[in-house]
Amino acid sequence: QAAADQPEQVVINLGTNDFSTAGDPSETEFVGAYQTFLAHLRDKNPNATIVALIPTLLSGNDLTTAQTYIEKAVAARKTAGDTKVVSLALSFTQTGWGCDYHPSLKTHESMGAALTAELKKLMGW
Repeated sequence: QAAADQPEQVVINLGTNDFSTAGDPSETEFVGAYQTFLAHLRDKNPNATIVALIPTLLSGNDLTTAQTYIEKAVAARKTAGDTKVVSLALSFTQTGWGCDYHPSLKTHESMGAALTAELKKLMGW
């Protein structure tokens, strides 16, 4: 791909369903798969900043476990020399739910505004 076709950042928001139901993945399984995914994204997007969001709708032990695992995968990529990968926990206002515990329209708007603000800081926009 031409440089003009390459994104400046890639944002990942994975893990909510992995940790919110029974049968959560083991640390080895999850961190290994996440590292592999990050390496694949880096291969396809060599100049992009990769932002690994901490799952936005988790809480309690599920959130703590997911955050720990994602931060371990990001740290491993950094140790491997990938300086343009970060983890990020968004701070937003939870304003109701849609169906099946998905975010409401207002919550999506709050999440989008929070992500936009964080990307602007991260990218120096």
